[in-house]
Amino acid sequence: MACHKKCCIKYAAVAILTFINLLNYIDRVTLAGILTQLQKSDQNGFGRPVTDFEGGLLQTAFIVSYMLLSPFFGYLGDRYTRKYIIAAGITLWSCFTLVGSFSVILLT
Repeated sequence: MACHKKCCIKYAAVAILTFINLLNYIDRVTLAGILTQLQKSDQNGFGRPVTDFEGGLLQTAFIVSYMLLSPFFGYLGDRYTRKYIIAAGITLWSCFTLVGSFSVILLT
């Protein structure tokens, strides 16, 4: 019975991490998916449509920051306790997602 419980906990942990990873990948492509709406809309928080240059710059800034920070966090993951790094990352990600939901209010 104890072995069954340990297996369930392991599978639950894998399922939770898989779900978080799925959200992480969805988060990466969200900007590309809504860029055409940002370019056409006056309700995007900027008070005007986003130009092609600005949209490209926005995507580039996201990808470059992701590219530069990934090896750093990989290094941390190899050297320190991963569960604390994951918890800190999820907390930080959640905070920025929350702040992002208020971005239109903050820009107007």
